[in-house]
Amino acid sequence: MAQSKKIRLLTTGVATILAAAALIGGGTLSYLKSETEDVVNEFNPNQVTVDLAETTDNDYEIIPGTTAEKDPKVTVNNTVDSYVYVVVTDNTDGLVDYKIAEGWEPLDGYKGVYYREVAADDEVKEFYVLEGNKVSYDATLENTHMVDEDGILKEGLALTFKAYAIQQAGFESAKDAYDKELTCCITTGEKLQQAINDCEPGGTVKLCMDITTDIPIVITDKSMTLDLNGYTLDAGGVSIGNYASNTDIAVKVKGGTVKGGSADYWFMPIDVYSDGANYEVDFTLENVTVESDDDIEAAVKSYGHGIAMTLKNCNVTGMVQATDSHLVIESGRYTARENDRCGVYANFGAEIHGGTFTAVAAEQYIFEVGGYDYDFVIHNGEFNTENYYTIVSVSGGTLSNYVKIEGGTFNDTPYTPEMYDDVAIKKGEL
Repeated sequence: MAQSKKIRLLTTGVATILAAAALIGGGTLSYLKSETEDVVNEFNPNQVTVDLAETTDNDYEIIPGTTAEKDPKVTVNNTVDSYVYVVVTDNTDGLVDYKIAEGWEPLDGYKGVYYREVAADDEVKEFYVLEGNKVSYDATLENTHMVDEDGILKEGLALTFKAYAIQQAGFESAKDAYDKELTCCITTGEKLQQAINDCEPGGTVKLCMDITTDIPIVITDKSMTLDLNGYTLDAGGVSIGNYASNTDIAVKVKGGTVKGGSADYWFMPIDVYSDGANYEVDFTLENVTVESDDDIEAAVKSYGHGIAMTLKNCNVTGMVQATDSHLVIESGRYTARENDRCGVYANFGAEIHGGTFTAVAAEQYIFEVGGYDYDFVIHNGEFNTENYYTIVSVSGGTLSNYVKIEGGTFNDTPYTPEMYDDVAIKKGEL
């Protein structure tokens, strides 16, 4: 009896061990299950590349009545529909003639920018830029067209090409793509001001179209360049200064047209300020046309002992006013308006290195100067006035102590030292 009980216990234990082994090994268990075949998603890469090359020369002689071969060609490799652009920057001063080849369309709102649409499956992916692959020089060109106002052969004449390409998908139009991805995106006064605010010290903000805005554009507390790029900025003034930091700054505005100003804000088209306490402002206006509204005091104005203002080859209509700041003028044209008190006001010293200066009213002087110990020096230039005198002192003192005339032409008469009292009045009141 006891032996049978032991046998039953042993049998039960073996069965338990076998069941556990079955569970561990999965030998006799199964599950409800199913599976699908792989669904493969493939992604195809695409590309849009562009190249611009010429086989002709890049150094030319301007000879009236002749033509020269020039074959800039844009090559596109695009696997998706694309916009292709060519930018033609013409700095030839009208001495070089050419036409854009057929198929390129002017991009609305941009100067010198042309575009075309190129489909992914287009067989032709090469496009010449110039009609006939040539430039020409008008037979009516003369020596006078080749030299600057000082009789020196013109320099820096150039015709520059640059190409861009971008996919069409994701953009409403060729202009939309160019605005958003291929340029500085400056299309309004607000965007211009934001670009200036975001500009790194020493950097450049470049216009890509004409901008008209009532707001003043302010460049403050940083060195930078505003490149007008041949366009017009018609704003409530362009104000340059250093208001919040003690760092010297150097600011340049170049290459275009500035108009406007604001009587409400007391801003001139170009307005430069410094208190001179802890910093200096070195301001340069280069190759810029400035036009001042009639109700604006001056076209270009600086105010502050810490300012050095230089005008290079500018065309200014309206008074240039340098108050308590040093002025340098290097060539250009400066014409007073009928209601201006004078053409150029400089009470803290100035250097005139050339240019053409015109006073248009009978009682209007070209220069009002002052500041006993601050030299006002005329090195060269052309000075035309209806008034008997060209220069007047507004601060008293003996004019010959701080006004020096070394050359120039006064009302078509070359200057001689004996003419000093005929072109400069020793003390005057307006």
